[in-house]
Amino acid sequence: MFPPGIRLGNRVDHVIWIAKPENAANIVQQLTELFRAQFDKREGAKAGAGFDVWVAWGGGLEVVAPYATGPGVSEVFYEHLQTRGEGFWGLVYGVDNLEEAIDHARALGWPARSPNPRPPEAALHHWTTTVLEVREAVIGEILGVNLLFGKITYAEAPT
Repeated sequence: MFPPGIRLGNRVDHVIWIAKPENAANIVQQLTELFRAQFDKREGAKAGAGFDVWVAWGGGLEVVAPYATGPGVSEVFYEHLQTRGEGFWGLVYGVDNLEEAIDHARALGWPARSPNPRPPEAALHHWTTTVLEVREAVIGEILGVNLLFGKITYAEAPT
């Protein structure tokens, strides 16, 4: 499908749902069964974040379960869950040059945030066999859905 070690630029990389912590495992199980997807889980407490996250890199699916405010995007997830509840949270569009894509969005009037910093290798330890780099930036919102640009480098072709 894709050669190894590439960024899947100029296409939808994955979608993100947000769920209450007590419902997330069941939702992931339903998605696993329905789509025959393989999810990896990163526990937020172990990574120093205020949310757990499950990602099916090959299937383009992500479920986030915020349980507290915390650093970076944790607060955004938690506030969204408190005010809007569970549901579709965002769409990550893959780009090759994150900074250029953000500048382009800002030039068009989008309130693009600066990207999250490149996480230390320890933060990616659970996913290092799947992804080598994950950097995302919230660009804005359209029709109630957050739009993000993502620079995600896969170790090998997602399956």
